[in-house]
Amino acid sequence: MLLSESLRYQLYDCGKDRVYLQNELTYLENYLALEQMRRVGADIDLVVNGNPNGIMIAPFLFIPFIQLIFWCYQIVLLLCSMCKTQHENNAT
Repeated sequence: MLLSESLRYQLYDCGKDRVYLQNELTYLENYLALEQMRRVGADIDLVVNGNPNGIMIAPFLFIPFIQLIFWCYQIVLLLCSMCKTQHENNAT
């Protein structure tokens, strides 16, 4: 259901100049839920302060920032893995 809702939003709602912030937040929640399924053990929360109802924004305004966070997370994991391997090699 998450994937179909996300695709429907991308195809039909985001062709407009503006979308409702609440719809964009629902899309982000679905995106984060899918990422959480991908990343076993990840604890991902989206916290919204204030009332987003009735506010219009450009579609996909926040998704590049969210994707950047996951990209940086992957880099950190890779670097930690490399440091651990290097440390183990130096210990022997």
